[in-house]
Amino acid sequence: MQDYFGYGGIYLIALVSGFLDVDAITISLATLVFQGLPIFSAVGGIIIAGLSNTIFKWFVTYWMGKKDLGIQMGKIYGAIILVGIILLFFFSRFLPS
Repeated sequence: MQDYFGYGGIYLIALVSGFLDVDAITISLATLVFQGLPIFSAVGGIIIAGLSNTIFKWFVTYWMGKKDLGIQMGKIYGAIILVGIILLFFFSRFLPS
């Protein structure tokens, strides 16, 4: 993806793969750092994957569980998402485009 779409391709793959699993994309990006991927691109991709996974889990909790559970979990997931967005904003100044 990086060859065809640049670093944006990495972030897109992180977003999509993060929906169901964060481990695989985290290991892949960490491994790619040793092959020349800038560390802040890997960190950005891992944060994006974690955010998409958290949002997906929140959706599944709300959709499959009781609505009250979804609302209560939304408070916790919302805090996690907020921290992830702040981290992504912080690291965005180091991310290559």
